[in-house]
Amino acid sequence: MELHVIFRMPQFPVIIVRGDALFSADTPQTLVNLVAMEIQDVADQRIVLIAATGEEFMYFDDSKSLMPTMMRKRRTKKEFIELFNSSINARKTNASYSEKSLSAKTYQRIFNDIVDLILKNHP
Repeated sequence: MELHVIFRMPQFPVIIVRGDALFSADTPQTLVNLVAMEIQDVADQRIVLIAATGEEFMYFDDSKSLMPTMMRKRRTKKEFIELFNSSINARKTNASYSEKSLSAKTYQRIFNDIVDLILKNHP
């Protein structure tokens, strides 16, 4: 399967949001493999990718294309943590990311920590 990128490729790693499940890809090839193997039959679900920069991308299954969103700004640290804590990944394993001391943590640190949690707690 070939992934068509519109405008620009996201900075990796990325977090893939499909419904309430989260996936992570650290390379473009891993992303293609996830979309081809694990994220099938998604015509009725919206798939969003969150890049390491915090920028969001939309995946369109019909054209197998990836495009940055134009309307949404970067999620706040708290919104990002809530996304993980409400995911099936967190619920299945009782894992959660603490919302304490957010001012002391950079967005990048939180992003990387959550990527690690997703990899450990794959749905």
